[in-house]
Amino acid sequence: MYHVSLDVKLGAEGPSRITRRLSELLGEPVWDGPVGLYRRGELVVLVVSRGDQLYIDIIGPEEEVNSVLAGLRDCLPLTGVYVRGMRRLGS
Repeated sequence: MYHVSLDVKLGAEGPSRITRRLSELLGEPVWDGPVGLYRRGELVVLVVSRGDQLYIDIIGPEEEVNSVLAGLRDCLPLTGVYVRGMRRLGS
């Protein structure tokens, strides 16, 4: 299992573009609301919206985590995205 965290500074459009893309990737509605926890098989995505920041934690098998990251790439802002490196969980 792998874990990656994204801290995204949102622009004027807010989190909608990113949450719409997450909805497409996960196959279920992802809300703009303050906290959401989503699961697809072994993949877990935590989304926290606070002010002009969006925090996304993605946990799951390496291939699935990479797939979500690749799917988000074109909808993230060009600046203001901090990615904490992918970490392997457990042994």
